[in-house]
Amino acid sequence: MFVRHIIATGILIILSISSFVTLPEVLAASSCSASLSSAWQICGPIESGNALNVQPNVIQASDGSLRMVWTSLQGSSDYAIYYAVGSWDGASWGWSAGSDITTSAGKNQNPAIAQLVNSTLYMFWAYKPIGTSNYQLYYITQNGGLFTRTYTKVPLTNPTTLNDTLATASVGRDGTLWLLWIRDNSTFAGTSHIMRQVWYKTMKNGMWSPEQPLTLASDVNWNYQPSILVGKDGVVRVAFSRGQMSLLLR
Repeated sequence: MFVRHIIATGILIILSISSFVTLPEVLAASSCSASLSSAWQICGPIESGNALNVQPNVIQASDGSLRMVWTSLQGSSDYAIYYAVGSWDGASWGWSAGSDITTSAGKNQNPAIAQLVNSTLYMFWAYKPIGTSNYQLYYITQNGGLFTRTYTKVPLTNPTTLNDTLATASVGRDGTLWLLWIRDNSTFAGTSHIMRQVWYKTMKNGMWSPEQPLTLASDVNWNYQPSILVGKDGVVRVAFSRGQMSLLLR
């Protein structure tokens, strides 16, 4: 089963190319229509309204349901992470009502969700509290109930005041969780520009590895918007954009 997600201002929709396990207690249904490719359907909206809903990330959980997180603008400047559960009954999408799973004001954004082999869900995201200047990575967990409400920092062997954002996560068959993200290696100062580099670390049996860079700190290019996947063959694959800032901002 493969799921591709796309974003649209104010609403969330999804493209599907497979059937899904039917689950009880569906709270809302979304209709589907044809896409430009006959193999795909466009289903939605999943979440609509006046809020700006962007940056969706979705997985299929071990029980067959879909678990999705996204960023939602709250008020004029605060961002929160929302979560919903979805299922396909053969004719329409059914989704639980989206709920805010972040509790602190500020900018909560760039969510990524993953499930361990013991069914525990991990949700990683970038958070910048009000009055602070940089983003750091946090996570909350869920196992058979509600998400924890305590923000837990992703532990860093060498803490930094640089921006850590755009997390992406995947779990291998051996139970290892792979976490990848982007770090700003510098900030605007005079004519200098931000350099964005790819970093990663792993967690297994509750133990975190030291963080390591995948790209060079001396690289003047932006290495940006990563995605990580651990295949059934055990191979870890990473995709990301790379280019000079002047090209990426066009």
